[in-house]
Amino acid sequence: MHRRIDNAISRIVGVMKEWGSIDSVACLQPVADPYDPYFFLSFDIYHAGDVPESGERERLLGDVGAFEAASSGLKDRFFVGDIPVRLEFKSKESIDRLVAAAAGGQLLPREAGTYVFYRLVNAEISFQISSWLDDTRATLSELPDAFWEHLADRQRSAAEHLFGDLAAAAARSDELYFTVSAGRFVAVVCSLLFTVNKRFEPSGRNLAAEVSQLHALPQSLAADMDAFVSDNDRPSMERRAKLAELMLQSAFSL
Repeated sequence: MHRRIDNAISRIVGVMKEWGSIDSVACLQPVADPYDPYFFLSFDIYHAGDVPESGERERLLGDVGAFEAASSGLKDRFFVGDIPVRLEFKSKESIDRLVAAAAGGQLLPREAGTYVFYRLVNAEISFQISSWLDDTRATLSELPDAFWEHLADRQRSAAEHLFGDLAAAAARSDELYFTVSAGRFVAVVCSLLFTVNKRFEPSGRNLAAEVSQLHALPQSLAADMDAFVSDNDRPSMERRAKLAELMLQSAFSL
């Protein structure tokens, strides 16, 4: 299986090398075990110019299965044999703007988050024709305190707002809105934990594993979060709202 994975990576990289606009190709595997349901090969294709349209990309990729292009035209999904593959095409110019803003201590757009930086730093470089990706990683390793402080302030505000929503839903016994608000609340609290640790945030698939490895993580917060999300003997909405309040207090103490 690992040989097939290596062959799939080589095949994708070989195709990308032929496109003159491609500067770098990096591959990230959410999990190492190819038999894990979370497994797939995720490629970031950094380009400085036009890339082929989706139909042409499918043709150039050759014999792939279940090819599907996102409506944005910037993401592809398909199978190489039985190996799931995802490609995302990212403009160097757009990445440079985000990195420059962060290096200047400015906040990123709300929808951006730091996951894009996580991928830039952690994906394995499969191909590059310049030092752009290495230089970008060097810049991201030295972001100023102002960037992290501004981001943490925004996340604290969002966490407070979402806690208010889930607490109100608990008081109204509104299970649907409580569930929606609870999911968003946990996500923002996790984002805040990564920020105060000056770490870029992984994808949701890796949150549980990587949150537990954070240096600054109150033990009580980890226990409260486990109880909050657990399906075993799930507490009432009122009890979970209290757990959320304790999580908020612990996160804000960092």
